[in-house]
Amino acid sequence: MQQMFNQMHKRAHAQEQSKRGKRGGAGFLGVVCNDKAPEKLETRFDRIGKALDLSSEQEALLDDLKMASLTAQTDFLDVCVKPERGEKLGLVEKIKAKNINMTAIVEASNSTLPQLEAFINSLSDEQKAKMKKGKGKRGGPNMGAANNN
Repeated sequence: MQQMFNQMHKRAHAQEQSKRGKRGGAGFLGVVCNDKAPEKLETRFDRIGKALDLSSEQEALLDDLKMASLTAQTDFLDVCVKPERGEKLGLVEKIKAKNINMTAIVEASNSTLPQLEAFINSLSDEQKAKMKKGKGKRGGPNMGAANNN
């Protein structure tokens, strides 16, 4: 399960870098530490539901995961540290900000892990393959290697 989280994080980070270029972009935290993140997250879950042809039980599990994820995202926004545009942080401030954000990311991941595990475990091999092959907006749900339990 941890491997799946790592793959999801790497994929999200790589996608953001490709959108913004190799340097100077906001990266993964910039997307999460953003007031628009809950809306984007909700859209992503809606796409997943539509792409996978879910049973009513799976829809309920996806809704549970969606709600837990939105709560975790909102909680993260309450504590994340993002310097104002043009603001320069000193070395100590940067490390403190990273520690706060990393701790909040771990808490968010831990708070959604049971719902994620329940949803992933409910999927058929075919549904997991669709998730693995997905390419975001154009190709499907894009949650990484969903069959890596």
